[in-house]
Amino acid sequence: MDDLDRSSRAARDWLDEAIRRVEADANRSADTHLVPLRLTRFPGIDLYLKDESTHPTGSLKHRLARAHRAGRRRVPSRRRSHHGVCRGGEIGGGNWRALPRPVHLRRTGHHDTFLAVVDPENSAFFPGWRDCDDAVTMSTGSRIEGIGRPRVEPSFIGGVVDRMIAVPDAASVAAARALEPVLGRRVGASTGTNLWGALHIARELHAAGRDASIVTLLCDGGECYAHTYFDDGWLAEHGLDLEPYREQLRTLLG
Repeated sequence: MDDLDRSSRAARDWLDEAIRRVEADANRSADTHLVPLRLTRFPGIDLYLKDESTHPTGSLKHRLARAHRAGRRRVPSRRRSHHGVCRGGEIGGGNWRALPRPVHLRRTGHHDTFLAVVDPENSAFFPGWRDCDDAVTMSTGSRIEGIGRPRVEPSFIGGVVDRMIAVPDAASVAAARALEPVLGRRVGASTGTNLWGALHIARELHAAGRDASIVTLLCDGGECYAHTYFDDGWLAEHGLDLEPYREQLRTLLG
């Protein structure tokens, strides 16, 4: 009888450690921190950034990798009361859901809840949702890395979206830059897209005399964008003028 055994204690120890790390990551990754962002001009409005950059990969795409490994298309997390702002075209080509299921957004006890989706320039989600036309396509791609798609992907479920906000790319970059002195670190431009939408919702709620909590995503760190979004030469090359948005951000952030 032929018998070939290629097992080894070292290989078994490596496998056991790999499984331990995967299971530990699955247990911790649903609990990324909520970073409060104080809005002095809008008392009664609480804004939180759900910090997805704390994943081992430094990005909310970490959830996508785990979801695909488990054979799932939608990526669960959690959003607190009143308003959620998420970005268009991130996970699986659809909008990012920060709830275990979209329907849970409507089941938050005594709180009114709403889901707003922000979408960058040259993305099909906003015009598709506005016109109820899933066949919309765009001729150019998004300049905001990681978000926006040239077509409305099947995973985008417009029926759970209460509101969509189209965000200029220059506003996204300006907002990302404006966060650096507030947080003490850089974030990517897609976080700026989220922040721009969240701040405008905060201003509207405050003007209406309403108290509310808004949760949006801090998607990734900005270190890898030193030669793009944080480079004035790159911005000029791509025709992005941040100045019209800087004063608005100073007003909104206080």
